[in-house]
Amino acid sequence: MNEISKLKRENESLKTQVANSKVANLVNDVQVVNGFNILTARIDNTHMNDLKKMIDEFKQKIGSAVIVLVSVTAGKVSLACGVSADYVKLGLNAGQIVKEAAHICGGKGGGRPDMATAGATDVNKTHEALSKVVAIIEEK
Repeated sequence: MNEISKLKRENESLKTQVANSKVANLVNDVQVVNGFNILTARIDNTHMNDLKKMIDEFKQKIGSAVIVLVSVTAGKVSLACGVSADYVKLGLNAGQIVKEAAHICGGKGGGRPDMATAGATDVNKTHEALSKVVAIIEEK
């Protein structure tokens, strides 16, 4: 039992290190649309809790931003969206953004104005869903 517990802790530590590495690489992919910093990325085989942790990391590194991450794991799509507090005050809403993006992939979701999640089934539409995020910001 002790060995299993130790291996679980090591596994979680390695997952965190991998997530931090992915965050460091993606920070350079920020786009600016209508004055808003946007980061969209597909990071497969990443669980929802890890996606949300990565969004928090991005918020700390980038500051003001809309961040949408998509992951395909075991044939299912997970979407997570984070919006910095200053952008929420300007009318952007993570719940609405993730809801529209998830709809494209045959799913639904929602959440708070600053953090929202969704699940979907159409793994072939993830690129289109991420493109929708940019379109939503362009409409603002």
